Amino acid sequence: MIDVLEKLAMSFKNGKCIVVSDRKILNKIYDHRDLSINTRKTFKYIFDNIANYKSYESQFGSVIISDISGEGVTYKRFAQSEFDQSPILLSENVKDANLYRNIISYIANRKEYDCKIHVDTRGGGGDTTAEEFKNLSTNDRFILCIVDNDKKYPNCGIGQTAKKIIDYTKLRILDNAFVYIIDAREIENVIPLSLIERNISANDARKSVIQYVNRLQIQSGDFRRYLDIKSGIKITSYREYILNPDYRRFWGSNLEDVARVMGTDGCLCGANKCHCLMLPAFGSNMINIILEKFGEIVEEDMDEFTLGIWEDIFNAVSRFCVGKKRTAVEYMPAI
Repeated sequence: MIDVLEKLAMSFKNGKCIVVSDRKILNKIYDHRDLSINTRKTFKYIFDNIANYKSYESQFGSVIISDISGEGVTYKRFAQSEFDQSPILLSENVKDANLYRNIISYIANRKEYDCKIHVDTRGGGGDTTAEEFKNLSTNDRFILCIVDNDKKYPNCGIGQTAKKIIDYTKLRILDNAFVYIIDAREIENVIPLSLIERNISANDARKSVIQYVNRLQIQSGDFRRYLDIKSGIKITSYREYILNPDYRRFWGSNLEDVARVMGTDGCLCGANKCHCLMLPAFGSNMINIILEKFGEIVEEDMDEFTLGIWEDIFNAVSRFCVGKKRTAVEYMPAI
């Protein structure tokens, strides 16, 4: 127990976690003579600022609460040698993971939270993400894996990557590895489109896509949630989807509208050879643009749909890697 408290104090001082407890328990720790002077100072600091740390429960919901009584996952985790390292944020590729980290920092600053986010970003490599998640879950660090849901319409099943990870978590009791599936087809679906529009040429065909998506969003934000923005829509896919009753029930006449808007309602290539796009693809370069231009995001870029998804991502990640911006333990009075 002494070793656990020493590690907990060090992790708190380094801004890797937040400690929430009651005054009675904190006072007992402060009076514990087997603890080092620095650890006792740290818990005295927590005791004196208990109201501030209690507020994190309302700010972040279920934050990592280090239960000093010895119950719960955090006690067991702090007993492990690697717990005081930053949690791992795993995504389908490194660019996605870095974008998630930017999103988390953006929301924290927007809400003026007095916190910082500690994560090590990792990329799983698309189809190998599930394997990487399995491998990482065997160590002593917290791992949060964020994946796209890859859904084409509301009643569609989740994609294979998400399904493999979920199936794995059902077979194991994991107290350090978690998965979060974003509420959109892909992360590209929740990028501020106005930022992309400002950074592509005036004659780029994708400008008409942005106009179309904005018009769809006025009708329902769900259309943007399921649209294949990254890869576009091929004419052959459009014909295939129209035959799917669930797809047709959700999209209604909207795909037919795409054909009219984009002027690609027919093709001479032949059904088996056609690769024509009725909705131009933005491609994975969208992520590169937003990572490069992230600092240019302004309030007007953040529509309700995008902001809602970003806040959900922040809430999911902040539970595992939130800490104070500055812990002035060095200024505490001597014991």
